[in-house]
Amino acid sequence: MDYLEVNEVKSILNLIDREKPLGRRDYVLLNLLYNTGARVQEVCDLRVGDVQWDSPPLVTITGKRRKTRRIPLWPETVALLKAYMVERNILHKPEEKMFLNARGEPLTRFGIYHMIKVRTHSAILHSPNLARKKIGPHTFRHTTAMHMLQAGVDLTVIKNWLGHVHLATTHAYVEIDLEMKRKALSATIPLADMKQLQSLINKNQDIISWLESL
Repeated sequence: MDYLEVNEVKSILNLIDREKPLGRRDYVLLNLLYNTGARVQEVCDLRVGDVQWDSPPLVTITGKRRKTRRIPLWPETVALLKAYMVERNILHKPEEKMFLNARGEPLTRFGIYHMIKVRTHSAILHSPNLARKKIGPHTFRHTTAMHMLQAGVDLTVIKNWLGHVHLATTHAYVEIDLEMKRKALSATIPLADMKQLQSLINKNQDIISWLESL
């Protein structure tokens, strides 16, 4: 399960040319993906009226089996979305699709997948690790979940945020995070220290046996 580090997300976003309309669209879309952890089809289906601007700002996402969930929006995401909608003159047109392609048609999941590939490729020079990852729209969903988990957000909150039906699905992120921590810890233990530890255990085997018998 590939996900992006914070610096990798920033590399992708920072290299988007926001002087161009498509660049501004892509910047808003990727920020929204990262904020919400939404599935790609959920983003394709978004309409202007799905955003609640009043405090607290939220976006209503329609997921599998037409189930909806409401996701809080960061202030930065709100500002980007509002500026984007004003530019397109759709702020007060609730039925308008939020994201369109270069031909003015609703953006598809294949279009978003291609856009992410292009934007990621541009960032590889600054973040070489990106070349070793298989990155698509779902990568941003995994990224949101992992960053929330690493920030100490409760697993049930992450489950509801992502729209998972079962907590076991969300628990996969915990297993990945624990495995990463185990590998990081192992890498920080010098080999000499491991030998010294084994020697200490061998010398005190009688004490260890006594402790185990208690």
